Amino acid sequence: MGAIQKNQKKLALFLGFFILAFAILFPSLTLAQQPLVPCGLEANLADQCQLCHLVELVQRVINFIIVYLAAPFATLLIAWAGINLMVFADNEGKRKEAKQLLKDILVGFLFILLAWTIVIVIMNMLVNDTIKTPGSSWFEIKCAPGYGAPNLGLDQFQGGDISSIPNRTLPEDVFKKEVQTRQTLLDGGVQVNRVRACGGSVTTQCTSVSGLNQGVVDYAISTRAAVCGTDKTCGLVITGGAEAGHSGTGTGTHAGGDKIDLRLAPKLDSYVIKNFSTCDKCIRSDGAKLYTDPTTKSVWAREGDHWDVQVKKI
Repeated sequence: MGAIQKNQKKLALFLGFFILAFAILFPSLTLAQQPLVPCGLEANLADQCQLCHLVELVQRVINFIIVYLAAPFATLLIAWAGINLMVFADNEGKRKEAKQLLKDILVGFLFILLAWTIVIVIMNMLVNDTIKTPGSSWFEIKCAPGYGAPNLGLDQFQGGDISSIPNRTLPEDVFKKEVQTRQTLLDGGVQVNRVRACGGSVTTQCTSVSGLNQGVVDYAISTRAAVCGTDKTCGLVITGGAEAGHSGTGTGTHAGGDKIDLRLAPKLDSYVIKNFSTCDKCIRSDGAKLYTDPTTKSVWAREGDHWDVQVKKI
């Protein structure tokens, strides 16, 4: 009988140490995957903090407490209760205490999960779907990339010398056109999301506007004026221009200079939905909802984190 008890103690200690190590190490291995603060980590307009990010921050803090604090602590207590059940198998009083502890832990953790569900549902109701990343789960609040950008003052990116675009591998004429187009857009309240222009040795993390037709540039500026009015703190952000990598060639495509991508933003999204025409069957083959500008007949497709805009020639 003594040998059996010794084996039970050894097994219990082994399981206890295993669970303890797992509970401690698992959060450490996964914590770096997502920082608690969802915005303001990069020095660009697309990463500025807004109200939606506050809600997302609260959700991340709650998730952190449950996943990295409550769950490991509950695991340790369950392991401790299990150890007591095995070690004190012949002690009815200790077994009763261990069973009660196990019951309290499970009931308490279920209560925490119920409270978490209620809070997450309420928080999701507070955040408009137009500023969340499309396809987000019901338990996930994730602001659309660049949500904060259009609400910043334009003076925050007018101070630098735009001619210092770090890509001098472009041909001189293309480089000058890139600088001139960016300056024209900037003067009209429209920013390009990437400082670097594509071309030459630069093929990633870049956006080019030198290949855009003048009508597209003018349309972007006029759209900004229609969306923002006299609000000088309001601007639009181009996330895709005439750079390589987009589908299609020729007229009506990015490569042809007739398309731009505009970052989702509350004011812009609201303007498009309220003023442009659509229908139940106005869905592109990839599932993107289509809206048509009644004035220019330009077609706006709501993609994952941006509007894909095909500008029609007037």
